Amino acid sequence: MAPNPALDCDRLFRAADPESLGFATTADLEPAGGLIGQDRALAALEFGVGIRARGFNIFALGAQGSGRHNAVRRFIESSARDESPPDDWVYVHNFAEPYRPKALKLPNGHGPWLAKELDELVDQIKSTMPAMFEAEEYRQRRTAIEQEAQQAHQSRLQALAEKAESEGLRILKTQQGLTIVPVKDGEPMQPDAVQQLPEEERKEIERKIRAIGEELQQTMGGIPARRKELHRKIAELNREIAEVAVDRAMEDIPAELREMEGVTEHLDEMRKDLVENAQSFLQQDESQGQAPPIDLKFNRYRANPVVRSRDSEGGAPVVYLDAPDVGYLVGRIEHIPHMGAMLTDFTQIKAGALHRANGGYLLIDVERLLTSPFAWTTLKRCLRAREIVIAPPGMGTATMTAVTLEPAPIPLDVKVVLFGDRSILYLLGELDPDFSELFKVAADFDDVFPRSPESERAFCRLITGIARDECGRPLTATACAAVIERAARLADDAERLTLRIGWLADLVREADHWAAEGGADAIDAAHVHKTVEQQIHRVDLVREKLQEQITRETVLIDTEGEAVGQINGLAVLQAGQITFGRPSRITARVRMGTGKVVDIEREAKMGGPIHSKGVL
Repeated sequence: MAPNPALDCDRLFRAADPESLGFATTADLEPAGGLIGQDRALAALEFGVGIRARGFNIFALGAQGSGRHNAVRRFIESSARDESPPDDWVYVHNFAEPYRPKALKLPNGHGPWLAKELDELVDQIKSTMPAMFEAEEYRQRRTAIEQEAQQAHQSRLQALAEKAESEGLRILKTQQGLTIVPVKDGEPMQPDAVQQLPEEERKEIERKIRAIGEELQQTMGGIPARRKELHRKIAELNREIAEVAVDRAMEDIPAELREMEGVTEHLDEMRKDLVENAQSFLQQDESQGQAPPIDLKFNRYRANPVVRSRDSEGGAPVVYLDAPDVGYLVGRIEHIPHMGAMLTDFTQIKAGALHRANGGYLLIDVERLLTSPFAWTTLKRCLRAREIVIAPPGMGTATMTAVTLEPAPIPLDVKVVLFGDRSILYLLGELDPDFSELFKVAADFDDVFPRSPESERAFCRLITGIARDECGRPLTATACAAVIERAARLADDAERLTLRIGWLADLVREADHWAAEGGADAIDAAHVHKTVEQQIHRVDLVREKLQEQITRETVLIDTEGEAVGQINGLAVLQAGQITFGRPSRITARVRMGTGKVVDIEREAKMGGPIHSKGVL
């Protein structure tokens, strides 16, 4: 049997030739338009963005630092610029069910416009309503109504008094009220004088008093009804004046807004409520102490534009959610403490990332999403139902909850892009049946690509873009060659180059630092080599300590001569970001056995049936 050929060290390292790159410095190159070597992932992104069918959301998978975040974001932002901007969504008060605010859909840019017009409407009514009720015309008309009612009442009493006089009686006003007494010679008779009259005359007087008393009682008994009628006429007058004030104010709202679907119905309901509650604009707040932080009296006539056009400046919105808590994902209802109470209304509804990304794209790191309580299930619920519901987690199962709002749901049309490792993709596909229904497009970003003269030149264009974004100095051709050699080392393959953009960016940044320390105008190979040395030196303490154990013969490693039953082995260890080899002595003892294979794992009862089967 022929011995194994020796492995030449030249095959472990492949030097890059600066002359073959075709430039002096990266200042002569144009940056790469996008990621290189990611054709598979970019094709998946193009498909995922282009298809609008339900459930074709995107999972961008790849190694950390592969540049997938920036690549996906640039690609989607480029595609989103050509799409139509989303509509605005505005929450308004629900006059029929105050704890269920309504959501109005308005064309792009009209949400803040409506909110501004309603604010001006409320401010205008606050000033014009009291002025109209303090006007001379209103006072005269109200005085006329009150005087008419008073005169009608006095006329009834006067007619009854004249009738009583004709019957020889008189109606007198006392501290106890009105009373009827007989009259003789123009003067009221005393009770003793009445008792001295003949019986028949006394009975006749009592009969007349009873008859007049019944009429008086009927007259006085009608006072509540006549007072109610007076209040009705005054209320009609107030309503007429309030309608004039409200209609004049609403005439200032542009016709374009007033004629929009949903806005017309809301303005009609608001007009009715404004007229019915006109007194709230006349009453001054005389409450003692600190004023409430929320104007609950007048906020009902305002609007809360939760999704505004300024959230997406042209085209479809692209939102990256860094903290995917439920409140930041679907929005929240804030409460403000005041004098022991928690105050809220529809103006305290805050938009979530789904609101801001509605009609566009939402980007989330899946690991952060999964570790945030209720966030993953909430996102799935919204994607399945295709609507955004703002509700605290566990709202339906809590036994004791504070009174809160139930805002109307908003229809959802969004493309979600999750970023995660390959292992998370496989786990979700296996453990969550909803995942494969909601995320049907996988954009797989590779972390290496083949090394060739053409790919090395393309790699230099990638380095050029990094250098222009991260530092002000260009790289020389020798520096680019050093970066290429380091990229092959990081890929653990002489025929491959790493696509870990984060690693490459750190390498260029640090090399630029050392170039600045030396006052150089460009980054050279020496700066790249020093960067690599310093990166290794900062995390090399563990390797040095293990190497020191060998040099001090704490760990015995023989490197010369021969020994029976003894060889040297090399274990590859990783400590943080550094990988190194650790020599170990491997010894063996041989003796006559029983002819059976001995499995140490099975003998120590540490191996299972599958392991033992494989060994045997």
